[in-house]
Amino acid sequence: LEASATVANVILGRGAGKVIPPYARLHVKIVSPIDVRRAFIAQIRRFSPSEAAEFVSERDKAREEFLAAKLGVDPGDVSQYDMVINTSQ
Repeated sequence: LEASATVANVILGRGAGKVIPPYARLHVKIVSPIDVRRAFIAQIRRFSPSEAAEFVSERDKAREEFLAAKLGVDPGDVSQYDMVINTSQ
């Protein structure tokens, strides 16, 4: 992690913004409406609409639980991010 403060790195994943100190990071959240996300998952995974809906719901729940339990983060609190990007616009 020390290298991330001196070298340009990108860390992707849940909680990356909590691992890197605030002075050395740009913490970005990427969002999209649920119907857009479901359609994307259905297309790339070749799921039916109901399978895609279940997949997105389960993945969202798992991510929220991980952030809350392991890092004490409220995933709905966008004030913890430097930038929020909506990919549907």
